[in-house]
Amino acid sequence: MKIAIIAHSYPCPGTPTAGTFVQVIARGFVKAGHDVVVVAPVPWPRSLRRTVFPNRRWDDAFGGSLLELRPSYVSFSGRLQVPKLGVLNPARWSFRNFYKSVICSLKKNSFYPDVVYGHFLYFGGGAAIEVGRYFNVPSYIGVGEGEFWSVKPFGNAFAKKHLQSATKLIPNARHLAESLHREFGIPLEKLNSLPNGVDLSIFYPRNKEECRKYYSIPEDAFVVGSVGNYTYKKGICRVGEAICDIPGVVGIFAGSGYAPPVAPNVVYSGRVPHDKLPEFYSACDVFVLPTLIEGCCNAIIEAMACGVPVISSNTKYTSDLLDDGCSLRVDPLAVEEIKNAIRNLKEDKDLYLFLSNGAIERAKNFAIENRINRLIEYFQTGTLSK
Repeated sequence: MKIAIIAHSYPCPGTPTAGTFVQVIARGFVKAGHDVVVVAPVPWPRSLRRTVFPNRRWDDAFGGSLLELRPSYVSFSGRLQVPKLGVLNPARWSFRNFYKSVICSLKKNSFYPDVVYGHFLYFGGGAAIEVGRYFNVPSYIGVGEGEFWSVKPFGNAFAKKHLQSATKLIPNARHLAESLHREFGIPLEKLNSLPNGVDLSIFYPRNKEECRKYYSIPEDAFVVGSVGNYTYKKGICRVGEAICDIPGVVGIFAGSGYAPPVAPNVVYSGRVPHDKLPEFYSACDVFVLPTLIEGCCNAIIEAMACGVPVISSNTKYTSDLLDDGCSLRVDPLAVEEIKNAIRNLKEDKDLYLFLSNGAIERAKNFAIENRINRLIEYFQTGTLSK
């Protein structure tokens, strides 16, 4: 099967950031024996920097061949929130140029897909609709944004009409399927949720003592960690509040943003490259993320795969991922509840061991191979097995 993947964000060499999950999916399709081309258009004139945005072909690196294309397109900026301008909306101009560049790039490389997959609603997902329409093949959209932020520049009215043309939408959480049906009128038969996956050959428990040396963590410390943007909604700032007066506890936090964790016992706060995250998780005793809204949180799955118990929100946003065998769930706005949960895991060794082992077992349900196989089945049959 020939699969075209369309991405608005995709990692450049040496900078594995926002597009990493798309890359994992692409490589998974290749390992499963399919021909894959990823098209990630780059705004002109940034696209002229070919040393930063190269076209690349990976032959036999993942059991097959993967072609990554970065054609240029003219962007009029989608940041202006002006959906009422209709055809004069600069986001829609940019979108049209975006998907046309995808079509031209596929034709130029003589790649005529059997199915088109777009990641996030706009631009990737919306472009999948247009590219699928052009080549007369099915279009599938992976939806992961918790607040449908990518729709805002276009307006809900535009999206409500346009998204009906997708063959299927694949939200990565059940609550997103409900929201897509409610906000955009997507028929329920076009919606099947499928959680994100993790590569268990990369994310697994490392030697805790060795991993802690990098962050200069005291040997006898109980380490609270978190990964994510430093925003109020992610709640990492509340984790900082929770740990500030717990004796023997230190915090390490991977991320950046306007609401960082502030506490005297924070021993590390800053960015961590994606390929270094397994060691980061393994340095932690507990992963804490009192988030207020999510799609399907990759960081939670990755932490569990590394054998780290999770403390997170007792809301629908984590219900697909967590259960009582791997986590403690709290009111994400209640700092005292977060603090008590951390204390419980620090003091109750039996509970800690139970949840740590449970996290490893729970993560097996989210192996990336399972997700890839189910996506391929979906593309081939139009139905998603349970």
